[in-house]
Amino acid sequence: MKPKKLFIAAAILGMLACIGAGSVCAAAQTQPIGGACLSVTGTASVEAAADACIFSGSVEAVGNDMRAAEETCAAMLQSVKDIFAAYGSLREESSSAYPSCNGGYTATKYLSFTTDMVDKAAEIRAALAKTGVTCLDGVRYVCREDGGHKLAALAKAIENAREKAKALGAEGELVRVEEQCCYPCARAENGEGKVTYTATVRAVFAKRPHAEAGQKAETAPQG
Repeated sequence: MKPKKLFIAAAILGMLACIGAGSVCAAAQTQPIGGACLSVTGTASVEAAADACIFSGSVEAVGNDMRAAEETCAAMLQSVKDIFAAYGSLREESSSAYPSCNGGYTATKYLSFTTDMVDKAAEIRAALAKTGVTCLDGVRYVCREDGGHKLAALAKAIENAREKAKALGAEGELVRVEEQCCYPCARAENGEGKVTYTATVRAVFAKRPHAEAGQKAETAPQG
């Protein structure tokens, strides 16, 4: 029985050795020929002046029945359209009508306002409030054509990755770059709308100096 157990144990150890050898080979194949790879993350931002702003709001009216509530709400919406026509475009997103808690009905229309007059956002909101708009959300600043700003942020992020790789002693060319994210973040500053585009990339360089020496040091027998 003992020789049989020894044979089974040897077979299992042999299988584990084969699996382990296979995993080592697979890992070795991921290394580029001629040296180890160096991977860094590059991040950069580009700021642009907003050329449009968007905000949401609603008009609400009550009536003894649903029809009366909706007619009053429609009249309020027309007044809002007339006022906002001088500033930009208005879009009705949705509407609703429902029984009120105290009797009668409430009708509501939910609106989206877009204007290129970024510097007049406060003036526009004050004018809308006078027309009977019952709710206004905060202003969201945007750049209508933001493709160029995103590309500029990505290009700067790659340069940042090159600088980091150089600081780490990389040699060799950039062999692969991946975009991880590129997003806008808007804010108001001194009454002006600003949009900051932040990009992050992962860059891989072909070589790292003294890679072979480092590998030899790792594999050298311990005294």
